[in-house]
Formats: sequence, C-alpha cells, structure tokens
Amino acid sequence: MKITSVDVTVVAVPYKPEVGAIVTAGLVLTEARHVLVALHTDEGLTGIGEAVPRPSVYGETVDSIRAALRDLLVPPILGAEALDVERMWERWVRVIGNTTAKAALDMACHDLQGRAANLPLYKLLGGYANEPLPLTMPIAIASDEEVLDQARRAVDTGYAGVKLKVGKGLRRDVRAVERVREAIGDELLLYVDANQGYGTSDALKAAAAFARIGVDLLEEPVSGANTLGRARIAQTGQVPLLLDESIQGLPDAVREIGLGTAGAFSVRSPRTGITLSKKLVGLADAAEVPCLVGSHRELGVATAASAHLAAAFAAMTYPSELGVHTLLTDGLLAEPLEIAGGRLTLPAGPGLGVDLDPGRVDKHRVGDVLTIS
Repeated sequence: MKITSVDVTVVAVPYKPEVGAIVTAGLVLTEARHVLVALHTDEGLTGIGEAVPRPSVYGETVDSIRAALRDLLVPPILGAEALDVERMWERWVRVIGNTTAKAALDMACHDLQGRAANLPLYKLLGGYANEPLPLTMPIAIASDEEVLDQARRAVDTGYAGVKLKVGKGLRRDVRAVERVREAIGDELLLYVDANQGYGTSDALKAAAAFARIGVDLLEEPVSGANTLGRARIAQTGQVPLLLDESIQGLPDAVREIGLGTAGAFSVRSPRTGITLSKKLVGLADAAEVPCLVGSHRELGVATAASAHLAAAFAAMTYPSELGVHTLLTDGLLAEPLEIAGGRLTLPAGPGLGVDLDPGRVDKHRVGDVLTIS
C-alpha cells in the first residue's frame, strides 16, 4: 500500500462563547487554528492526522507546518509503503524540529495501519484498557469564581481529577489551588501546571506551598531549558514533577530520568506522534516513571489518537486530559467522541476509529486545501 498524495487543510474552530479565551502562563487562545492532514494510498484507504501549532513551545506556526509538509516531509514519503512508520522517521531524521508536522503524518500512518488491519489502533499498540478512559479536566487561568465553578462541575460530572493552570503570580496561585482543593475534597487527583511560568526561587516556594495543600503533581514549574532548576525542585521531594515541554524528544526523557526530575511524563500524540510516544512510554516504564496522556487542546482527530495511546499501555497510570475538546464549538468529526460520567469511550472503528465530516471541515477551513503529490 503506497502513499500517493497528502492533503493539508488549515482550520480555525472557536471556543464556545461561554468559555471565551483560554489563558495560561504562556499563551492566550480564542480558537483552535490547527492543521489537518489526509494521507491517501493507492489502495483507496486514507489516514488522517492533526498538527497543533504552539510557537511558544515548538516554534511552529500554521504556515511553517504547511511549508514543512510541502517542502521537507511529504516528498520523501510519496510512493513509500504507508505502513512502514519506522522508515518514515528515518527519512525525516535530518529535518530538525517540525515536531507537530511530523507527528500529524505519523498519526495518519498509524490510522492507516489500523484501517488496513481492521482493528482499533489501541489493540495494535498494546490493548491494555478495554473500558472507557477516566479523565482529568484542565482548567485555565481565570477568576477565582470561574475556576471554582469549573472545578465543581468537573467533579459533579464524574471527572477523576482537576488540573489547574498557574504561573501568573505566586500568591494568587497558592490561593487558587487552596480553594480548588477545598472544593473538590482530598481524594480526587489535583495537579497544577505552571507552563514554565516561575523562576527557580518562586518555583521552590510554590512546591512547598502546593505540598502542604495536597497537590499530587507539579507540571513544568520552570523553563524547559532550566535543567538545574528542575533538579533543585525535584531534590526537595515535596511534589513530583510532571514533565511536558521539557521532554520534546527521547534524548530529553533520558536526560531527565538521569537527573532524577521525572516524577511523571505527559505523553502527547501531537508532539511525538505514535511512533516516538511508544518509545517514550517504554523508557518511562523501564525507569518506573508513571505516565499520563496530556492535551494540547486538540480537535477530534488528535484527541482520538491520544485516547488510543492512553488505552494501549499499563504505564498510563493517571487519568487522561482528553475532555477539553468539548470546550470548542466543533470537533469536526462525523461522529463526536462520547464522554459520559467523566469517561471517554474509545472509538470502536478501525485505526483511530473516527472520520472527519467534510461539511464541518469546510465550514471552518482557512484558505485552500494544499495537495502534495
């Protein structure tokens, strides 16, 4: 089964009016402006993927993703065997960066693998979970009242935990985390994400305060480049560090395991695709580092891909962050993903188990579809 062409479509899907803007220490989002890829083959099968640009993290934009796909990543794989995903990465090894562009193509190749085998992707990857996935709800920076309302609603609807965005000011953060812990009780998972918003000194103070409150994980308190700062925080033993932006590839994971900073890994299909995510989970498993599937606030395609990752491996110890697509006005899928009681039902169809709705995609499309052949 050979790759014949790749369609690249930019879409912009706004958040629901009641949600408004999503605010973190590193960005403000009013819409999901993402890139969809459709990988076509000579046997009539098509695999789909999604790239999530985060210029402040990966240095990629919608325009750079399109250019990288057109000029660097797709031409070497045209005519290649679509199921040989390891060979895909080998052909991209000299293309530095372009993380999410590669991940979108890799996602589409794995979708094709499942479609060709007529099996859901998580069965091909490992098949660990066979029931709906428990979820954590990430909550953006907002007023105290809005944060508390979202936390209570997450708990009331059955979510297994809450992830609270912080990093805009130490005193404000500590107060917000205290109030959320009181609101959700002591038993539910609570972790905080500073999105690299603290300096080392404030991060050490924050870790001490969060430990007293009963925070379970502290995600990326300092800059991803600040390895010594992370090591100092980890050495206090106050709150395990959840590593996200600081592990953009396998060498980063090896480094952080060696430094002793890895309390847990956040694995994300739009960052490391399926191929590198599998290897990242393997490293974590060998080092006894628990994992969770994080979110880049994806649309339906990448959410489905991440759900298959979450279901495939025993190392996925924590609930997944796969409910945030419900905050968008549309996921662009023909059949929306099902969330009930704070759990996401795995798509049952082959591959990713989802299909794009052409009408929904056209409604939110930005510019023309780029076909590379």
